[in-house]
Amino acid sequence: NLVFFEPIVLFNFFTMSSFIAIVYYFNVGFYKSEYITLTSFSQDIDVLFLKVTYFCLLGLVMTNLGYFIFRKKMEIHIKPESNISDFSFKIGIVLFLVLCYANFFYNVWIFAGGNVFNYLSNVSIRAYEFESSGTTIMYNFGFIAVYLYLYLCLKRNKFTFRFYSVLLSIIIIKFSMGRLLHTINFALSVFVIQYFYHYQVLRKKHYLYIGGLLGLIGLGVFMYFLRVLSSLAFNNMVNKSFFDQMTDFFKLESLFKFLIEKGNIPNIPVLMKIIDSWESDIGFYMGKSYFTWLYNVLPSTIRPVDYQTSFVIKNRWYSALLGGGSIPPTGIGEMYLNFGLFGVIFGMFFFCVLMAYTYNLLNKFNNIWYLMIYSQILVYFFAIYPKGEFDNMSLFYILPFIATYIFLLFLSKIFSKTKI
Repeated sequence: NLVFFEPIVLFNFFTMSSFIAIVYYFNVGFYKSEYITLTSFSQDIDVLFLKVTYFCLLGLVMTNLGYFIFRKKMEIHIKPESNISDFSFKIGIVLFLVLCYANFFYNVWIFAGGNVFNYLSNVSIRAYEFESSGTTIMYNFGFIAVYLYLYLCLKRNKFTFRFYSVLLSIIIIKFSMGRLLHTINFALSVFVIQYFYHYQVLRKKHYLYIGGLLGLIGLGVFMYFLRVLSSLAFNNMVNKSFFDQMTDFFKLESLFKFLIEKGNIPNIPVLMKIIDSWESDIGFYMGKSYFTWLYNVLPSTIRPVDYQTSFVIKNRWYSALLGGGSIPPTGIGEMYLNFGLFGVIFGMFFFCVLMAYTYNLLNKFNNIWYLMIYSQILVYFFAIYPKGEFDNMSLFYILPFIATYIFLLFLSKIFSKTKI
């Protein structure tokens, strides 16, 4: 009866990594964690650690309680698109890919003199490069083109070498942006769409998706290694062969450092700091952080400066930490920094009511367009919320697909009139 890609499954999967981190810190302590050593605490560390453990358990219970009360059992049947011709889909795919590839090679030209390999090898400094020039706005057309192409393949139940070539090229373009988690999530969203479109068949083959999910995790770790190697090369710090560098990186201690101590799974020390100091240092937000994602549609030039909770955490407590990235509060942390313990109990409950409602809409809007939107909200927001914050939600998971539908419908009407 398991629906592999319903929100609670991926949410619970990522939540379990919190307990992996808890067990890790229980055994090795916090002496290596910069998130502990670079700040101070008013409460005893062991007491805070115990509170975090109980809060994570409480949040897990409340999320599953809220979800399964409101989640409806249903048979999923995604209907093929009947208002738009396949020819219009093909026109849209070609046009969107041309715009995406043109944008990519423009960036390759200005940053690497036209050498794609040099451009990809400098992925660790991509964020700094884009501060001065370049743009990735047209990349979004390429991501949508993959979904459109995927739909045609699913409709015909035939996957071609050309489709896989396009998919691989777009994944590489996504990776070139330097956002590893988003790259993995993009690939995962392709699985989600395929799974639900042929749900009656694929629900009996969960082992394929378990293997695929583990494969994506492995791919993410390998891409992180490439990013680390890129950073070392940029700073002239590579003093070993590629194989020796990879061997050192994939040692168990290095993997624990990458996954746990760097905060790539829910950051337990940051959650401890929030419970210890948020009320006294900053003050409860009373729900404010739940709506910061609405700023995402505004140009960066007119958004408030560092309005995200993750940037507040970085600037207030961890400004000495190397790296320009933000520090997500974790889902439990965000609920606490808004309403304290009340937020952990009832906030996580209502968050999973939201997840259940979004999933239930698959039955009401049983079409490919809502499935595309659902896949975005699932992989970029619900699945990673145990680590993240509400700011990970975005209207860009919805509006581009509505605009694409209107555009393709317009094309389809034009071509149908032309034939007449």
